[in-house]
Amino acid sequence: MAQKKKKLHFGVMFSTMDNANQLDIWRGVVDFANANGIHLTAYIGTYQSDDNSVTSFLDTCFDTVSNSKGLDGVILFSGFLAQNVGLEKFHEYVKMLPEGIPAVSVSYSMPGVPTVLADGFGGIYGAVEHFIKEHGKKKIAFIKGPDGHSEAEERLAGYKKALEDNGIKYDERYVFPGVFIQESGVQAVKELLDVRKLKAEAIVASNDQMAIGALRELKKRGILVPEGVAITGFDDDAAASTSIPSLSTIQQDFFGIGRTCAENLFKTISGEAVKDVTYVPSAFVARQSCGCIEDAYSKEKAIPLFTETLVNYNIFYRELPVWKEALNILTVNGINFDGDEYATREAISTLLSATSFVYDIRAKEQKRKELTDEGVRNFIRRVTSSLILTFNIDSMIENLSTSLPSLSINTALIGVYSSPIKSADANADRSIDTLLGFDGDTTFNIKSDSLNPILFSDYSTFEEFDLDKNRRSLFFIPLFFEDEEVGVMFLPFEEHIPLDSYERLRVSVATVLKGVELLSTIQTLSVTDELTGLLNRRGFFQLAHARMKHMRRNEDTLPFVMFMDMDGLKAINDNYGHKEGDVAISAFAKTLQDSLREEDIIGRMGGDEFTVFSSVKSVEDGQRLVQRIREKLDDYNAQKRHAYIVAGSIGSVVLESATKECLETALLSADGILYAEKMEKKKKGLSRA
Repeated sequence: MAQKKKKLHFGVMFSTMDNANQLDIWRGVVDFANANGIHLTAYIGTYQSDDNSVTSFLDTCFDTVSNSKGLDGVILFSGFLAQNVGLEKFHEYVKMLPEGIPAVSVSYSMPGVPTVLADGFGGIYGAVEHFIKEHGKKKIAFIKGPDGHSEAEERLAGYKKALEDNGIKYDERYVFPGVFIQESGVQAVKELLDVRKLKAEAIVASNDQMAIGALRELKKRGILVPEGVAITGFDDDAAASTSIPSLSTIQQDFFGIGRTCAENLFKTISGEAVKDVTYVPSAFVARQSCGCIEDAYSKEKAIPLFTETLVNYNIFYRELPVWKEALNILTVNGINFDGDEYATREAISTLLSATSFVYDIRAKEQKRKELTDEGVRNFIRRVTSSLILTFNIDSMIENLSTSLPSLSINTALIGVYSSPIKSADANADRSIDTLLGFDGDTTFNIKSDSLNPILFSDYSTFEEFDLDKNRRSLFFIPLFFEDEEVGVMFLPFEEHIPLDSYERLRVSVATVLKGVELLSTIQTLSVTDELTGLLNRRGFFQLAHARMKHMRRNEDTLPFVMFMDMDGLKAINDNYGHKEGDVAISAFAKTLQDSLREEDIIGRMGGDEFTVFSSVKSVEDGQRLVQRIREKLDDYNAQKRHAYIVAGSIGSVVLESATKECLETALLSADGILYAEKMEKKKKGLSRA
């Protein structure tokens, strides 16, 4: 029987999932991989937190890929990665790749590595020529990208060539430095007007962000765009079409770039020759900032197109570009039916109604998408809220394996490091001692001291993980808790899942792993009570404070504390001896353990005093926990194991916030409630209280 041919497996080195352009490139890669049965693993290099701080995981990603035995090739989002870490550091990372492994670079040319670039030269050339020929501009400034960046150099060359071909002498005074951020555009305008004291009729920026920065500074100075200065950018990112005025730009085919990257890597592995640099065409998009209104066509074309679109609403209502073209044609060229004033008014009225209609369609489509995304986000919130209460590995895997398939996430692979790694540790040992997860109906929790993330590049080494069952596109996600790396995780890429949901899962899984590690560490310290095996005072507060730190990330749960005092322990000691008193204490502790969940924190403060720290959804849930303890004590006493009753008084409080100070205050409040209960028992003649 012929051996089944192994599917190819490509690694993709991402900068961040927060960048729309990179995601479009990734989708192009996925499209080619789907069509050709190629496995993908995307290594996510950085994450941006809610406070806009950026955490880099590139060391982890490149360290993993550098030791790979299972990847057949790598696609590097080089231009984006270099922008994050600088060219020098990026080249250091590239040197870590396995020797001889085929690679393709995106947006940055490297010697010996086939590169795919947007046609920056042609795109900028077209934009400059548009300013010259359509708007009569001659003094055209240019904001370039970083020195040595191949795409930036291509765009500068396009600017120079367009000037030359149109008889305008190149003047370096009109060229300004930039690093692809808005502030570069702001500084370029300041340098142009305040330092060089030049007058420009138009500004061409190497990307949209710098163009928007220039637009912002011109507005601040009261210079109108495009009347005073016309502007264009490059990229056509989301901000370009939504800025006021809308930003003319060069539209890159990011999806096409991604598909071409995957195709070139496939050809290289197959032994076919590919160009050193492959250019994917870019298209100039004229908008208001250069003095144009988009898509101006003849009225003769507009009327039938508009009529057909309006009449056949049921066909075209989802094809918004068709509506957009019809409306733009009529808007640009005006409506005038050979002097027939009535017909003209009717057409204008219809046009206005249709314009409102189209915007309503667009708003509904956007709202529908937002509702779908929010539905997924709410589901993920429920999953992560449940996870945050779990400090047990088996419970975590059961939770993930039963909930995530509802979102078509049928696989999760988690590797836990032997010990957490401090982010500053350049020589970290990323040995994995536990492999967790599920694949379809199979769950696994494998203990081993010989696993490494490098094995994650060849999943076929795990019998539990059938890689060739179907084609995979996976995200490789390092798991960090604050400044510690605790492991790595793989989750499948699903188009319908908002990317911030992956981040929520990352945080939650990392929190669980850190909690498990904390619990394990605490158990090895002198934090347990020798008699009962519960946490002692020190252990209780240490673990409770750590748990509260985790809970501050989750608004769906409430911290809940109980303070307990055994009833009648002194009488038991006096009547039956201290040894029997210890038996009663142990019985009370065991009843608490049987009553509560594994993740609840139980401590013996000393003598006959006990505390519990728990997480609940509501005050009512907390009261149910208290009632469960009382019922368990009643069940125990019903067995009549002793000549005395094992009982206790309980005070409970929901914390206002998950802080150390609030915990101490809550315990005092719970103690007060407990005392009141004891007094009430004494009033009723319950002497054992």
